[in-house]
Amino acid sequence: MEGSLTVGRVAEPARVSVRTPHHHDEVGLVWPSARTAAGYRAHAAPDAERLPGALAHRPLGLGPREIADPVDGPATDA
Repeated sequence: MEGSLTVGRVAEPARVSVRTPHHHDEVGLVWPSARTAAGYRAHAAPDAERLPGALAHRPLGLGPREIADPVDGPATDA
């Protein structure tokens, strides 16, 4: 898991608490690539790149479950 990011390192640039990536993981929007031996989430760079895209939909009043469709849709361009 060399080069992986902690949840804190994923949350910091997005200026959100670590609870936000945790919640997005729970609803299947932003998930970790792996878990450490202690069970901590370990994110790769592509994982971290999904968070700002998901957060961009917040002003539209969409929750994480509603965001998953446009973020993962076939017409979505990162």
